[in-house]
Amino acid sequence: MTDHELFNLAARAALRGMGDVEPNPMVGAVISRDGAVLGIGHHRRFGGLHAEREAIANARARGHDVRGATIHVTLEPCSHFGRQPPCVDAVLEAGITRVVMAQHDPHTVSAGGAERLRSHGVQVSVVPHAISIGLANAFLRRVAPREAKAGLPWVIAKWAQWRDGRMTSGPGEPRWISCAASRRRVHRLRSVVDAVMTGVGTVLADDPLLTARDVARVRRLAKRVVLDTHLRTPVTSRLVQTAHDVTTMVVTSEQTLRSPQGQARRFELEDRGVAVHAVSVDVHGRPDVIAAMGLLVREYGCVNVMLECGEELLRTSFAAGIVDQALVHIAPGEGPIRRAAGEGWAVLRQHVVGVDTELLLSRDQA
Repeated sequence: MTDHELFNLAARAALRGMGDVEPNPMVGAVISRDGAVLGIGHHRRFGGLHAEREAIANARARGHDVRGATIHVTLEPCSHFGRQPPCVDAVLEAGITRVVMAQHDPHTVSAGGAERLRSHGVQVSVVPHAISIGLANAFLRRVAPREAKAGLPWVIAKWAQWRDGRMTSGPGEPRWISCAASRRRVHRLRSVVDAVMTGVGTVLADDPLLTARDVARVRRLAKRVVLDTHLRTPVTSRLVQTAHDVTTMVVTSEQTLRSPQGQARRFELEDRGVAVHAVSVDVHGRPDVIAAMGLLVREYGCVNVMLECGEELLRTSFAAGIVDQALVHIAPGEGPIRRAAGEGWAVLRQHVVGVDTELLLSRDQA
C-alpha cells in the first residue's frame, strides 16, 4: 500500500474517536512492513491510550513483530507526559524504525516528537494528507490559533440543497430536500459536536429540536444556540420546552435586553431554563455571529460547533469567514451540481448517501 492509502486507513480509524477524545485531537495510526498492514489503532477516548500504542498492541495481538516496521500517524507523536506517557517512547521501545506523519504538532507542550525520534536514529518524514490534517484542526485551533481565528471554535456548516444550488423547496417539491439516510448522518454529526447553532427564523419555521436521534450512541449532548435579535423564540417551541433537559441558550442584542419588552421576554425564557446572552451587533443590527461563537468558547468551552440554519445566517457566517468545513447533501436530479459554498472550497470527500450526493468541503484557513 502507498503512503496515501495507509493514511486513508489511519484517518478512518481516527474518526472513530470523534466525540470521545476531545479536547484531545482525533489521531489514527497504521503499522506496516513493505506496504502490508500489521496493526491499526486510534485514540479512543480522552485519557485513554494514544493511537501509536493502540496500533502497536493491535499488531502484536495479530502475532506480528513490529521491530523494523513503519508507522503512519495522522499527527506528530507526542513527546510529553500527560494522562499517558509519550508516544515517542512507545515507538522507540517497539523498535519501529520509520515514522511517517501527516503534520507536525504545533502545541508547545506536546511537540518535539519528530526531533527526538531522529536523535535515536528513527527515519522521520512528513507526507501531507488532507483528511488527516483536517482531523486535528479543532485541536490546533485551540492550542495554536492563527490570529484571524483566535478565540473561535471549529465551525462545520450543514445544509441540504437541490442540484441547482437552491436550499428551499418549490411548489410540488418535497418538504425534505435530503433523504432519510442523509438526515441520519446529520443526527450523527449532532451527537459529536459541542453545540448546534441556528437562527430564530428556523425556529419559527420548523420548530426543531436540534438533538441527536436515531443514532446508536450519543457521544456528546450538544448545546443548542439560537441567534435571535428581538427575542422572538416562542416559549411554546420544542427548544424551550426541553431546555431543562438540554442546555439551551438564546443570543440576542444588548439593545434588546435594555428594553422593557426585552427584559420581560428574557425572564420568560430564563424561567423555562433557557440561558439568555447579549452580544454586540453586526452592520445589520443582528447579533454578531463572530461574537456569538466567541461566547461559546469563553463561557461554555466549545471546541466545535455545527451551524444548522437558514440561508440568511449561512450567508452571514460565510461572509464573516468563520466557516471551516461544510457538510452538504445534494438531492438527485438532472444537470450539473452548483455548489452553494462558492469558490475557494476543496472537496475532501464525495460519496453517495441513500440517493443523495454528500460533499465534505474545506477551505484554507486564514
